Amino acid sequence: MPATGDEVARLGETLNSLLDRLQAARDRERRLLDDASHELRTPLSALKAELDLALSRGTAGRGA
Repeated sequence: MPATGDEVARLGETLNSLLDRLQAARDRERRLLDDASHELRTPLSALKAELDLALSRGTAGRGA
């Protein structure tokens, strides 16, 4: 940014600040989605493995 201190320079600084905040918000959102995905994937994988094992043994639906 030019150090002119005029309205255009202030507008540029304001826009740059806005873009920085948007980038930070996007980064936080991405981390949240990554964490949520991981937290959901782990128990679902264990449940799927148990179901696959039960199905392979033929015990699904028999209350075993």
